[in-house]
Amino acid sequence: MRRLLLVVLILVGLLVGLASFVDEAERTAIHAWLMDPVPPPVPDYADERTWAALPTTKDAADRALVPGAADQQATAAADVFFLYAGSNWSLHWNAPIDHWLVKFLVDGALIEQWASAFNGCCRVYVPRYRQEAIGYPHDHVAEHERSIAIAAEDVRAAFRHYMTHYNGGRPFIIAGAQSGGRHALQLLIDEVVGKPIRRQLIAAYIAGAHVDAAARQALGDIRVCGAATETGCISAWSATGRQAEKVESRVGDMCVNPLTWRADEAHAPKELNLGTIGGRLWGSGGGQFDSGLVDAQCKDGWLWVTPPEGRWFWQPGGPGDYHIQNYTFFFANIRDNAIERVRAFGANHALSPTTAESPSS
Repeated sequence: MRRLLLVVLILVGLLVGLASFVDEAERTAIHAWLMDPVPPPVPDYADERTWAALPTTKDAADRALVPGAADQQATAAADVFFLYAGSNWSLHWNAPIDHWLVKFLVDGALIEQWASAFNGCCRVYVPRYRQEAIGYPHDHVAEHERSIAIAAEDVRAAFRHYMTHYNGGRPFIIAGAQSGGRHALQLLIDEVVGKPIRRQLIAAYIAGAHVDAAARQALGDIRVCGAATETGCISAWSATGRQAEKVESRVGDMCVNPLTWRADEAHAPKELNLGTIGGRLWGSGGGQFDSGLVDAQCKDGWLWVTPPEGRWFWQPGGPGDYHIQNYTFFFANIRDNAIERVRAFGANHALSPTTAESPSS
């Protein structure tokens, strides 16, 4: 597996090197010419192979990365419907769900380091979907919008299949990160707001997506979470380092601090961080776990963090770009909070008590 990853990195490096010899217009033209315009086959969510994680299958969402924690899916009283971040580095406007590189990324870190945060409270459901392209040719807006619509169609189909065949009236969490967070937000608006299943919603955890004033209005009575045990609400955040040289404006966007679970601008010191995960994982269950590593403060729509001392974390977009650490920086806090909210929801709705582990906070 390490050799395969090394080969992938070498190929990416060669492509980046070659790209430096052509200008932006030429790169865009080459990229557009290479992109496959034909959508791949529509997933059939009755087939278990169209799910990256199910509570009845062995997958990376079963990993318990917090020391002393355990996978509690077999006895959990609630579910989580999780949408992973973008991994479509293929030459497809929409990636086939069985594309080798997409599966390598999704079935490795994207499930293990993010979706597994919910296996202490919930049965974990993660659908594969035909993701839109990453790094698309920017003068092909129509093709990109169509690719987003195709991905969103899959997400809705997977959620409806989950509600019809798996949910059984159980309370649920909706969660996602980056492009998956954007799809999760739209799913809340399209499939939950104003519907009978609204009363089953425990909470939503949306990382990396713009939740602006228009989105908050579309969310109707799904309010911003203001406390750790509040239910029926949404928490959203987008992490960036204080050393960032330039960031896009997110003024007006929702930001809930995952160290305090409040939507205010109070600084949360790193001592409140129950655990960050990192290191070499990729389905191994290994990696490094550190508590008290990262602080957090909401301001101007961003969740500002101080670079962790003595640790290197990849910043793909330059200094301070920690978008791929939206879950891993606060992994143990997210895990504990999901457990707390499920219990609070159960207490308020007379549900059978969950046998999930006790929060460590």
